[in-house]
Amino acid sequence: MNRYLNTEQCSILANSLLGRQCEVLTIRIDDLSIILDLVRNMCNLRALNCECQNEFWVNHLTFSSDDELVAWLRSSLPDKYSISRHRSCLVQLWISR
Repeated sequence: MNRYLNTEQCSILANSLLGRQCEVLTIRIDDLSIILDLVRNMCNLRALNCECQNEFWVNHLTFSSDDELVAWLRSSLPDKYSISRHRSCLVQLWISR
């Protein structure tokens, strides 16, 4: 599937029965702020893998600890979230509940 979900679509998913039961989610999103909405609204989520359409991560060959998105997520979420980049475009979050 080459489709990126928008804020409204992700909100519907997060608030659905499936979203409330989901523990592992791999998703393509069209806005970075959706990541925060998903982890805050999906109460059973343990792992989130996401690719964001509007992210302009230029260096696809280097896995840098200075990654701006990863740094932003780390500053926006509690320490119980382990955040990393896997490959050039996939951000992974592991959640300790």
